[in-house]
Parts: sequence; structure tokens; C-alpha cells
Amino acid sequence: MKLLLSLLPAFLCFACASVQSPQGGPKDSQAPILLHTNPRNGEVRFTGKYIQLEYSENVTENDAKLPFLSPLTQVSVIQNGKKIRLTPDSGWKNDQTYELRLGKKIKDEREGNIAADTGIIFSTGPEPDRVQLDFKIENTSGNPLTGKTTCLLFAENGSRYFGSGEGNIRISGLRAGRYLAEVFQDKNENLKYEEEDGRLFTDSISTDSSSLNCRLLPQSYKGVRFFHQRRGDTLQIESSKSIRPDSIMFRNLIASNEEKTLFLLYPFRNNLIMQHQDSLGSTHADTLIREKTDTSRSLSTPDLKRKIKIEKAGKMLQAELLWNWKVQKHPQKLEYTSDSIWNELSTEKLPFGLRIKLPVSKAEKIKIRMDSIQFYNLKSVNKDSILIRNEDLEENGSISGSVEQAGKGIITELINQEKEICATVNGSTFNWKVKPGRYRIQVYQDLNKDGRYTGGNKMRQRKAEPLYIFPEIIELKPGWDLEKIKVQPRF
Repeated sequence: MKLLLSLLPAFLCFACASVQSPQGGPKDSQAPILLHTNPRNGEVRFTGKYIQLEYSENVTENDAKLPFLSPLTQVSVIQNGKKIRLTPDSGWKNDQTYELRLGKKIKDEREGNIAADTGIIFSTGPEPDRVQLDFKIENTSGNPLTGKTTCLLFAENGSRYFGSGEGNIRISGLRAGRYLAEVFQDKNENLKYEEEDGRLFTDSISTDSSSLNCRLLPQSYKGVRFFHQRRGDTLQIESSKSIRPDSIMFRNLIASNEEKTLFLLYPFRNNLIMQHQDSLGSTHADTLIREKTDTSRSLSTPDLKRKIKIEKAGKMLQAELLWNWKVQKHPQKLEYTSDSIWNELSTEKLPFGLRIKLPVSKAEKIKIRMDSIQFYNLKSVNKDSILIRNEDLEENGSISGSVEQAGKGIITELINQEKEICATVNGSTFNWKVKPGRYRIQVYQDLNKDGRYTGGNKMRQRKAEPLYIFPEIIELKPGWDLEKIKVQPRF
């Protein structure tokens, strides 16, 4: 008993000392070092059930969202001191090359120092695939894309390869073949392009080389959404780019706003089949099932808006008044002022507005007024007028030049500040008479001969037509002639 009591104080002192934090000492600022891997870099015929990594100190996973393996493979992670074990949930694929990308995924347990980026390539087949793709991401003006981007490669066998970086992205361990490439800023880090990720760069690639530099062009893609309002049996079809419904439904088009959204009113009592074309030029056929149509929001009608286009050619002036609603009843009376005298005016009726032509003898303010105009939304404008100012009567100028190394099917377009196509020409030279203003020139190769630029089709792995936008803004002043503009496309 005496012996037990004599040992008790010593035991308590030892216990207290064992829980004290170490005093002082330098802070750990060294990142963990990867000492061994199984499999080794370049190993073939790998038959192990898991990947094991061994570091110089205790480590843990840093970011669970970022994947470990390309092609994308779901793995389970087990951490045990200095070792990390990665086990594929569905096992390894036969004759498949894998690239282990550690990036910033490993850190030490104590201070959170991130291990150096390490890549390991191994194969379950007799030899690794050696094709390597280097992606140089540029916009249409040839400038590099800024910020971190993610690249996905879709192989024909369903595998998805990935890479990330700023400016240039490299993906290794590929075999010769055809791939669909998508590059975007993966804001929610789910390795899937979604609308909130902004611009999508997409193209199809065929390669049998060991290395290939790829330049992708930006595309826009947004699916068409359908909304149904049961009261009145109306249907709304909405898209960020113009869609082309079939002729039956197009006859019922009543409004189109400036964002290219189409609003359709249609007797929707039975299921409908509608064909339309999305922003990438892909043709789709959708069956609209009444019971399954989205009713989460009611059919909204756009505000009534008007747009005026004014052009002067010699002594004649042409003005177009365009609304975003289809006109049901055009004005019966129109007048314009000349030398303070009101004169009657004849017009050309348009589905969404009217076209006016009148003589102009001198630079002056001209006012046009009209009586009631009625639209398909049953809104009416009882009286309306427009004022043509002196700047609208300014003399046109000319923009001329050449497209160097212009090949077959080259089309050159002039784009105004509203991003509208003002003039188009085929071939290597252009000479346009246009209103004063600020313009851009874009050049593309019309490969499918449809007379318009066609972007890449990410569903059908169709390449985008080569496109180049002249980097300088062209400022044309009244009566000026801008000549000898040289455009050198970098397709």
C-alpha cells in the first residue's frame, strides 16, 4: 500500500507533462514531399487495386471538389499518416491510360502547407497512350483568355479528360482519335458547363500526333425553354438566341424583343411537334406535351418598344419604324414637316412596323407624326411622332480595303455599335457606303455555304467556321473615305 501511494505523485506528474504543448520551436513552413508512388510514373500493365502515395510527413486532402484522375474517375480516399490511398469506385478500365493530377489537393496536417503539383501517368495496358494536347485559349481577336479555365475532352468511347490553368492548358495520356473540346470558367467547380459559367469555347479535334496546339473560338449555347399558361391556352418559347419554328407556329408569332426571345401565342390543346434551330445552328425537334409543360411561371408579355433606322441616299431619306410587337392595324394618316408645312406621307406597311421615304432638300429637323397604331397585344398608340435631327442627315462615308490571303468562301461583314450587320461582301475586297459612326470588321470562312457564320456544334462535334474580328474600331466621320484598310485574318 505504501508503495502504491509513493508512485501516485510521480504518475500524476508524468500525466501532466504529457499533455503540455511544446514550447517555442520554428514554425513548419516546408511543404510535404512525395517520396514514393505505386504505381510508378510510366508504369504499364498496372494491376493494383488502388494508388498509394507516401509523403515525408503526415498529410491530408486539401480540396475534395477537384478530381484526382483524368479521365474522370470517381475514387475513395483513405488517409493514414504519411500515406494516402486512392481506390476507384468502379475499378480500373482495361487498356486505359490514366493521368494522376495532384495539383493543390494535398497539404500537411499541421500547418496546411500545400504539396507541389505532381503528375503521374500509368496504364493498365501494355503501353501508355502518348498523345498530348496543348490548348492555347484565345478570343476571336487573337488575345489570350484571362483567368483560370477548365478544359474537358470528350472521347468517342465516353471517357472525359480534363485539365485546368490560365492561358494554356495541357492534357496528356491521350490516344489518337477524335475529341470534342469544351473550355470554360468552371465557377461552381462541377466539371460541367452551365449557363452561369459564361462563354463556352468549343470545337472538335482529330489528332494522331504526339502534340498538337489547338486554338478554340468562343461559342454561345443555351437550350430553348418552353412555358405554358393554361388560361387562354397560350405557349411561350424562350431562347437567348433566335430560334426558327416551323411555318405553322411561325404564323402565330406576335412579338420578338431585342434579346431575340420569341413569344408565340398558339392554341395549345393537344401535344405539339415543333422544329427549331438553336444558337449553334443545331436543328431540334421537340414534342411539347401539355401535361409536362413547365407551368412554374406565367406567360409574360414584353413591354412595347420601338426602334428607328434612318438612312440617307442622295436627296432621299428612308426611315423605318419597327416595334417588337406585330402590327394589327397600321396608321391611316401620316404627315411630315417641310419648311414649317405639314405634308401627307405615304408609307410601306411592314409586319412589325412601316417604312417611310421622303425627299430631303437641305439639312433640317424633320418631324413625322401619325395617328393610331394597334398591335396584337391589343395595345394602341393613339398618336406617335419621330424627330429626324441634323446628324441623321449627314452624308455617308466609305470604308474600303482588302482581306489578305482570302481563300474560298471568305465573307467579310461590317458590324455597327448595336452589333448589327450593316454590310456584307464575298471575296478579298470591300467598299461600303455607310452612315458615320463606329464599326468593326469581322471575317469568316463560310464552309457550309449558308451565307452566315456557324458556330461549333457541341452535340454533333462540328467544328466552328474560322472567324476573325479586326481588333481596331473604325470611326467614320461624315463624308470621310477610309481606304486601304488591310485585314489579315488569323484563322
